[in-house]
Amino acid sequence: MKIDLKQIIPNENFTCEIREWLATIRAVHGRLQRTLKKHAEGRIREATDRNGFSRFYIVSGEDPNGKYARKENLDEIEAIAQRDYNKKVLAAIEANIKILEAFLAKFCGGDIAEAFTKLKPGRKSMVQPIAVTDEDYATAWLSLPYKAKGFEPGTAEIFSASGLRVRSKSEAIIADILTDAGVPFRYEFPVNVRGMGTVHPDFYCINPQTRKEFIWEHFGMMSDCDYAENAIGKISLYAKVGWTLGSNLLATFESTAQPLNSKVVKNTLLQFLGA
Repeated sequence: MKIDLKQIIPNENFTCEIREWLATIRAVHGRLQRTLKKHAEGRIREATDRNGFSRFYIVSGEDPNGKYARKENLDEIEAIAQRDYNKKVLAAIEANIKILEAFLAKFCGGDIAEAFTKLKPGRKSMVQPIAVTDEDYATAWLSLPYKAKGFEPGTAEIFSASGLRVRSKSEAIIADILTDAGVPFRYEFPVNVRGMGTVHPDFYCINPQTRKEFIWEHFGMMSDCDYAENAIGKISLYAKVGWTLGSNLLATFESTAQPLNSKVVKNTLLQFLGA
């Protein structure tokens, strides 16, 4: 049985977000603890007068009602208020850290996908999985048959390192960078775009972590004014149907004076993937 990707539940990637959140609140926790070592002394009492305005009193051991705080006491009562707030935040952070650490210690989301991965080949061929590993998902995604544009006779034969035939040396560079980064892609996969009909973007890809699809177009003749105008129009039409530059559409550009920089391409991809 061929894997139906529409039946696959989303992969588990929220634990990465939890770990990032944990790192953030741990850093905040450490910072607040350091500030409390230098915290202000004393207590303040807040009361509301008949007009609804807050009045503050500095409380000491001898006088539980406290002494009315005047303007010259503003820095002192603000420091005490901040200290009291920081203590409450610290307590909330400590409770959250405890809960999240316990969750991460016990959570086994990968077991759902492993139930399919560990099947023997015969059984694998007979079942439609509910969850699969990222590797199995990518394999199924890449196995979808499609008709690419093809090459006219006499077209220069340019290949990527993996043996994929492409139309330019710049496309070969991009293909190699995608492959090295573990990003599955379909070269010149047909996509229907309102206003353009069926187009064949250079690279139709999926983010291996999120499994979200994105397009990568390379515009390699920006020195040509007509070509540049068409490139801008194409990006605009993409946006109208939901393929937004920087979101699910990546684009690289080059001109006669500014050739493609492989380092820039690599950094663009890694930043997009969040690596």
